[in-house]
Amino acid sequence: MSCRNQIGQLNLKLDSNDRIVDFILNKYDCTLPPGGLTILPYIKDKSAEEILDNRLDKFIPKKYKKMNSSGPVKLLMENQFAAVSVVLSIYLGKEPNETETPFTVQSIEHGPDGTNIAGYITLRSTWQEVLGCGRCRGNQKRNIKTA
Repeated sequence: MSCRNQIGQLNLKLDSNDRIVDFILNKYDCTLPPGGLTILPYIKDKSAEEILDNRLDKFIPKKYKKMNSSGPVKLLMENQFAAVSVVLSIYLGKEPNETETPFTVQSIEHGPDGTNIAGYITLRSTWQEVLGCGRCRGNQKRNIKTA
């Protein structure tokens, strides 16, 4: 059964030079990352401008691209990248490239060490390809549909 939760809670932390320090996207109800994975290792230390000027494929290692050229894993990563792009567009006052990913800002905290942005994002309907983790049923196992 696919996960019915379409709302994500997003937190993005940038350093004082607008480089990504941390990124978390969890489902709002269960607080688990969709599909149990994150794109943070591929976008960490990248500038906001660099993220907005490129596609996810630029940041994924070639070996990983070949292994996951299609299917739910790529879908999850693309959706996370779209979420980060929308938030950075809002933060920098630019027109978002991704118009299908609504984001509601909960807070923006800016200080000498950088900026923290938090809010809620409506995940694309294609997240239905991701099986529910079962947490709401007492089962901690997380799955991704493979067929």
